[in-house]
Amino acid sequence: MLEYMLVANAGKPTKSLGRAGFAKKLSLCEAAGFVDAPLATTLGAVNRLRNELAHRLDNKPTTDSIFRFIEAMSVMHPLQVVPPEDPVPVKLHMFEQISQYFRGDRLEESEGIVFTSLMLLRAKMLVLVEGTPNPSVKGTSCGKPQVAPYVES
Repeated sequence: MLEYMLVANAGKPTKSLGRAGFAKKLSLCEAAGFVDAPLATTLGAVNRLRNELAHRLDNKPTTDSIFRFIEAMSVMHPLQVVPPEDPVPVKLHMFEQISQYFRGDRLEESEGIVFTSLMLLRAKMLVLVEGTPNPSVKGTSCGKPQVAPYVES
């Protein structure tokens, strides 16, 4: 999606962009205003989690990487939980808090948070690219700006 935003706004595909890694594309999108800092942080966390899954033989992320992802995602979508033993809601936004809350019996619950977070992120990215013409389809326009810079509502 990052490459799509960049290509759609450049007006033509570039060979050098095709060789650019995820971090470079993310940095270009952030500099151009297509994604804001919290979204860039979250996308970086998704990439780290993806890399871990792609390069581990057991295809299972470590608990720490799951907690780091939740921490990054909480920048965009603050996490608040209500522990069964105490009806007072608790905000979880630091790695230590997240790790302490989800370790042990609640580990499976953290995997549900990851799934939900990914769906929220997917929806946000789809909103950002919605209306951006496909530069590979003839007859569509690639004038600037196709993807409006991110503005917090």
